[in-house]
Amino acid sequence: MIKTLSIFTHNPLRISIRLTLTLLLLSMQVSCADESDDSSVDVSPLSGAELEEARSVFQGRFALRVQSTNEQELPVVGIARSTSYTYKLLTISEAEGIFSAEEKFCIIRMETEGPAEPSVPMALVNNIPTFTAPLMVTKQEGDWQWERVRSGLVLGAQLDDPLNDQLPSEENDNRVYDQDMDGSPGVTLNVSGLVEGDIYAVVRYVDTISGSVTTDGILEGTTHDETEQIVIGASQDILKINVAPVAIDDPSLNVTTALPISPEAGCTEVIEAIDTHFAAK
Repeated sequence: MIKTLSIFTHNPLRISIRLTLTLLLLSMQVSCADESDDSSVDVSPLSGAELEEARSVFQGRFALRVQSTNEQELPVVGIARSTSYTYKLLTISEAEGIFSAEEKFCIIRMETEGPAEPSVPMALVNNIPTFTAPLMVTKQEGDWQWERVRSGLVLGAQLDDPLNDQLPSEENDNRVYDQDMDGSPGVTLNVSGLVEGDIYAVVRYVDTISGSVTTDGILEGTTHDETEQIVIGASQDILKINVAPVAIDDPSLNVTTALPISPEAGCTEVIEAIDTHFAAK
């Protein structure tokens, strides 16, 4: 670690690129078939009038935006920050008094510091299957509270225990697979700017989102992100980096918002809401 930091101290551009790429990976909100949730959570079913009211509040479709912000302090560069906005189609359903949240990824946008402009290709986003997890809903002092329980997903590898197994660190690990089917190991992310190329990675996304309901039916709350990643290859050596930025513990920088939309709406309507409804938030 000391040797690595001393090398990058003399190359501010490389530090900035290294940081930007890692923050992109750690901010990504992505999923695959290798998924798990916290099964230890006790979700109590609702009944009677309380269940009927909860159905009217939560059941339906929403345009969901999950904001996650990370930063890291590096030599020369100092503190740098990256924020991701992951937009999803959220469908909340209920069965026997228990609610669940199905999340379909629509688009991921980044705001980053540094000379490199990382992006998540739509080819990758379109290959991400939906993710379903328990949604706990409770009424406290007359107000509805909600929490999508802590859940984990692995992108670019298949693990027996997605929440706890160590991530692969080499592309020849037999758990690694080409999820986006582009001929490269893991998943491919693009980089443009002063340095251009691709990075190949395995990502474990673990988070919890929770909050309350506004008077106009919007679900608002915070994101608690526990994501980690391993870069297993790159089209250029400068891009093959592994550092660990830290999630900023500030609710105002890690915001979750879900806007009610039509029951027939899809990702097209979610994306349209980015520059209209979400822009006003």
